[in-house]
Amino acid sequence: MLRTKNIIKNDDTSGSASISVIAAGTVIEGEVNLSTSDLRLDGTILGNIHSDAKVMMGEQGKIKGNVTTRSSGIKGEFEGELKVLEKLHIHSSARIEGTIHTKTLIVENGAQIIGNCNVGEVEPKASLEIPQPDTQLNQED
Repeated sequence: MLRTKNIIKNDDTSGSASISVIAAGTVIEGEVNLSTSDLRLDGTILGNIHSDAKVMMGEQGKIKGNVTTRSSGIKGEFEGELKVLEKLHIHSSARIEGTIHTKTLIVENGAQIIGNCNVGEVEPKASLEIPQPDTQLNQED
């Protein structure tokens, strides 16, 4: 079941005024794109998630896919690549398998992380171009 409701904002990390809820027992296969609302996941998503707001996963929540979001709190099971632009909070009940990229990381005692974790700027810096050697330097007119 996917539903949206208005809430009172109580978290400064998200500019959202609503939450989309995926209830326990619900399975979604495919892409999930959210631009303005936070996501509360207690069900299962088999696919990729892109959110400009916050993705919160309850203890019953499961994701198998790649996630890109502004901030996140994980209490359930995650498998894939997780890119969090600001703060990622991994709770004690969480089990993550894959690759994490986040600017700020909080990990509670008991959380399981299997894979790679990169903390710092999420977007890679622009690479410098290396000039190619001029092949015409030794040619005569």
